[in-house]
Amino acid sequence: MPPPRMKLSEEAKVADNDCKQLLPRTPGDREHFWKKVDQSGGPDSCWLWMGSKDRKGYGDWHLRRGNERGKFRAHRMAYFLAYGVDPGNLFVCHTCDQPACCNPKHLWCGTNTDNNRDSAAKGRKKWKAEHHWRQHPDDIVRGERNGLSKLKETDVVEIRRLHASGLFQYQIGKMFGVTPHAIWCIVNRKTWKHVS
Repeated sequence: MPPPRMKLSEEAKVADNDCKQLLPRTPGDREHFWKKVDQSGGPDSCWLWMGSKDRKGYGDWHLRRGNERGKFRAHRMAYFLAYGVDPGNLFVCHTCDQPACCNPKHLWCGTNTDNNRDSAAKGRKKWKAEHHWRQHPDDIVRGERNGLSKLKETDVVEIRRLHASGLFQYQIGKMFGVTPHAIWCIVNRKTWKHVS
């Protein structure tokens, strides 16, 4: 009887999935892999994985050869097939921030810390290592400088004005394409604090 499986933390699951050793490839594997990648946008565009994806949008490539089975992140396999180097215990990161992208021009190898720094520099998540943001507050990407922001500073000023005039949060949210909770956060200065 096999030993019971331990529950892995989210970070351990990512490391297990991201850093597992790749199985040897055959020419047929290579052809099968690239058939699942949409390269129609050209050599510099994102090449999106058309196969199955995990809940975060990363491509999953399932490989079976005899008794060997493996599930690998598609972008790791793209890096391996393009450069002939198994990333090993390094993460394969995206310059384009598109999880499903398999264009080798958009991929680079780095440690977990490198990946977190890149993510934080682009405003996608907070990074606490070395208390970087406390030492360098100007590096924080706020407001419309954040590429994921749907609003501009002028929108925030207008949202606060509309709320003060008596409009409901859900009405304002519909006008700007955001949730009522986002409006609540703006009005109560939980977000966009830097906008007067």
